[in-house]
Amino acid sequence: MKENKLSQEEIQSRLERSIVGAEIMSRVKSILFTPTKSEAPKKEEKPLSDSELDDLFNLVEVPEETSAPSSYSIENALERIISMLTSAGKDYSSIDNRAINSAVQELDGVISAQVNEILHHDEFRRLESAWRGLKFLIDRTDFRENIQIEVMSVPKQNLLDVFHESVYQPEYNDESEFPLSVVIADYEFDNSNPDIEF
Repeated sequence: MKENKLSQEEIQSRLERSIVGAEIMSRVKSILFTPTKSEAPKKEEKPLSDSELDDLFNLVEVPEETSAPSSYSIENALERIISMLTSAGKDYSSIDNRAINSAVQELDGVISAQVNEILHHDEFRRLESAWRGLKFLIDRTDFRENIQIEVMSVPKQNLLDVFHESVYQPEYNDESEFPLSVVIADYEFDNSNPDIEF
């Protein structure tokens, strides 16, 4: 029927001649011969107004972006928390816990993003690496063997002058209090001319 090879009357006559029970036949007839409902024409949707969009957005919690923390969002979150606490007076049970938790989460997100930026900054990582290396050296040193460690913070460009004045001359002139065994410099060196001259 769908392919228009048999007419509706031919199908009905064949169904009546078949051995199929009356209940099954009535179901098949209802499926085959019930007119299909045509789809209702779609209404042209009008765009939502700003207030309707705001109402819709108020129903859904959208997480704040923490990629660009700003002092405004910190001030805003702190201001919201303080205003909620001060407006409640001494009756803290009237404070909306969800609003407080939301402001605290916003504050936590901003602070976490800032700390994350600091911890992943190249200069901070270089400094952390130097301090971890020094801690590793101190942890592995047996100070019962009369070992002393002296730490000097010197920029790389001043290293030669400071080394000459503080390490080389006192050792050469036999003025150092303790004999020098090892000098460790925690700098990055490459194949550039200034580094090769070191």
